[in-house]
Amino acid sequence: MDELDELLGIAHLSFDSIKSKRSSMIRTINDNGRLKIERIRKEDDKRFFKYSIN
Repeated sequence: MDELDELLGIAHLSFDSIKSKRSSMIRTINDNGRLKIERIRKEDDKRFFKYSIN
């Protein structure tokens, strides 16, 4: 997640801003169709996601 935030250029933002901006950016990227980023809930803590880039 931290690496994804760095790649998206949002790592410097506050925690809440990162969450909303990341969600918006992932939605835009997925709608573009050239790249697919999947959110996968972590097994040990369902509050957090892992990300898979295809």
